[in-house]
Parts: sequence; structure tokens; C-alpha cells
Amino acid sequence: MLTLKEYNNTPVLVTGGEGFIGSHLVHRLVKEGARVSVLVHPDMPLTRLDGLEDLIRLYPLDIRDREGLIDVVREVEPRKVFHLTAMTDVGRGWGKIEEALSVNLGGTINLLTALDLIEYEIMVTTCTAEAYGRNPAPFREDMPLDATSPY
Repeated sequence: MLTLKEYNNTPVLVTGGEGFIGSHLVHRLVKEGARVSVLVHPDMPLTRLDGLEDLIRLYPLDIRDREGLIDVVREVEPRKVFHLTAMTDVGRGWGKIEEALSVNLGGTINLLTALDLIEYEIMVTTCTAEAYGRNPAPFREDMPLDATSPY
């Protein structure tokens, strides 16, 4: 659980902050007093962040842009990082696997490369329910992974 003591005035970077989960996290971090910077895809709508424009710093950038990401990380110098950027519309086929790998894996590598240049406390990354595949819901982290899609 986020607590005021831990996040108040702390520089935080959220990648994918325009998404469903990311936007809720950004709202909560702002409420807790964090100094929130949000990496958003340049082509994505920002309606979930409405009302926060004066309270956060937005960085429209494709996470595959390693040099741009390095510049953002050096500027923000986050203590805590929440990595939620992902290409989620992969489907169950293999037609978009190269793009998905480029965004999901390559983007994560780019973020880790950029973070290696600063001192930070923690990076939290997420998974998708797709990883649990045919397991019965509700999913638990101790379940075996049984992915049924490239995502």
C-alpha cells in the first residue's frame, strides 16, 4: 500500500501512466504528495489523466527511444519507478510478436539501461493475467505460469 510518509515529495517515474492501471497509480501518487513524472506514448489519449496537468510532468516518448529515455531519466532522477508500459493488443496469434518484443522486452531493457545511470531505490514492473493462461481464476502469484498468447 502506498503511504504518505514514503512518497511525499519523492520523485517518481511512471511509464505507461496513460493506461488503465497506470492512470489510477498516477492519481494515487499525486494524492500521496509524490512528484510524479509520467512517460506516455505520443499517440495515446491522455483523458485518464485529465485534471492532473498542473500536478504532473508529462513526457510523450516511445519507450523504444533509448536516448530519449536516458534524457528523461537523467532529468527526472526518480527514486521510485513503476514500469507499466506494454503493447497489450497482441492477441493470441503471432502476427505482432516482433513489435511486442520490441516494446515490451526492448522497452524494459531501455529503461533498465537508463536507470543504470542514476541512483534509484526501486523499480516495480508488472505482469499480465495472460501469463497464467488456463489456470482457474482468480489467479494467484504462486500459480504456475501457463501462457496462452505471445503477450
